[in-house]
Amino acid sequence: MPAKFRSPKDRRPVFSATALELFRQLEAEPKGRRNGPLFQAKARQLARELNLAREWWTGCSVLDRSSGPIHASPEYAEHHDWHRCRAVREQLLESIRAH
Repeated sequence: MPAKFRSPKDRRPVFSATALELFRQLEAEPKGRRNGPLFQAKARQLARELNLAREWWTGCSVLDRSSGPIHASPEYAEHHDWHRCRAVREQLLESIRAH
């Protein structure tokens, strides 16, 4: 009997409820309160939840709303870290919209 082959569906990342809620909270913070120690502690916690702690240490975050990386040159680790964080940010935003 022939097997049916189908192309795999795009898999959406699954984020924990904790990560989604923390992202929602931090995303809602006003710009002026984003540099405080409590905000930074929560941002670091979010990075750990998303397995982006290494990127957080290079100064990159899923909370970054800038249009591009600070270091435009691909020789810098931050360049690649920014793009990875941006991809996860877009997936987080999509997950929030879907719920």
